[in-house]
Amino acid sequence: MSIVDTTEHRFERDVSGGVPVIVDFWAPWCGPCKALKPHLDTLDAKVGERLRIVKINIDEEPVLAQRFQVRSVPTLVFLRDGAEEGRLVGTTTMRLNAMVERWIGEDRIDAARDTPAQASSDPDDLKRVWSSFGGRAALRDACVARIAAIADTGRVRLAAQLADTPEQIEDELGIPLAYTTLLDAVWHLRRASNIEPHERIREHVANLIAAIPLDVDLFALTRHLQFDFLYRSKWAIAPHFDDVDVLSVLADIHAAHRRELDGETIATAEWDAIRKRAVLLAGIDGTRAAESRRLETLAHPLAQQNSEGWIRVLIGLRHDDVHREPHWSLKDIERMKTLEAEFGMRTRDTQGPRPTQPGTELAEWQRAIDSLRKTWHETERAANPAFWARFDMFQANVKAAQHDMAIDLLEQLQARFSKAATGA
Repeated sequence: MSIVDTTEHRFERDVSGGVPVIVDFWAPWCGPCKALKPHLDTLDAKVGERLRIVKINIDEEPVLAQRFQVRSVPTLVFLRDGAEEGRLVGTTTMRLNAMVERWIGEDRIDAARDTPAQASSDPDDLKRVWSSFGGRAALRDACVARIAAIADTGRVRLAAQLADTPEQIEDELGIPLAYTTLLDAVWHLRRASNIEPHERIREHVANLIAAIPLDVDLFALTRHLQFDFLYRSKWAIAPHFDDVDVLSVLADIHAAHRRELDGETIATAEWDAIRKRAVLLAGIDGTRAAESRRLETLAHPLAQQNSEGWIRVLIGLRHDDVHREPHWSLKDIERMKTLEAEFGMRTRDTQGPRPTQPGTELAEWQRAIDSLRKTWHETERAANPAFWARFDMFQANVKAAQHDMAIDLLEQLQARFSKAATGA
């Protein structure tokens, strides 16, 4: 059954007929939407007549987007007989396939899971002898100088400042990419907190690179830091959960990570099975969705973890703790989501869809949106001062948590560098 683009006028006809329907809300400027498209094409080819997929461009069909309260894209809405049974927002391929399997009673849609078991980590990374800066102080000094010379402290990638290509970072500097993503996470956590000047953050990161001992294994150091932060630090993930099924999956992830640090190679099939269990924690109706997404993010080898991913999980859990505080309730959260959705609809009505190509048109559109948002904030704050005061307190607590985590990560790195330098 081929995928069809639908409109407000054809929508009811396109979703009728007794066949389950996935409605894909997307936009031409949305990178994740483009990445999802081939997976939807594959899914459509596999399920045949048992499932229909229809697509809705939110820029061209704002009424439908508003009707389904679509706040971000891609959003996939599951319909049966015209009634919504669940949705996925910003999904992964495994989550999409697992949810569809459960929804339509199909088994093993994802043929990739039928492939033979193989190692879950790059054998070259695990067997490689890592030597920071190749033991050469001049290379370290050059990296420090590059960071210190950064003029724009905006959303730069530190890896791009250390060398021209990722291959050069690993092969010439002896620094695994997992370590550079950790530095990036620290950099952006501290910037996002707006607690200290960006120049000071840049200085601290440069000093942290200067403190890296020569000829040490940063690959092993980074993996052990990840493990300790996830399971042994004050930010540890387990205390945030009390659901037995969630804790069971987390225990399997923890055990696999421990075995990995002990030198065991975990087969891809085992990680796939753990990850699917994490995905299936969530119900089609959205229950346990946050827990499910977070454990899916963690259910990968430490050697393959992007530091921004696991740090985002821990920060998200801290956000949840802030949400439980009396000054910022779940009702307030829903209200803010509604306000943001209404603002998005108004901007699409007045400014039109976001231009798909970079250039002058996109820059002018963004400036207009920023101006509208400033005016909207001023108007809303004047009309609802108590609500916005609670929001400001919530934001301050979130930023404080981000800053505290960044400082903890820096202190952990510095402590490990000192230990490595002394050979302890």
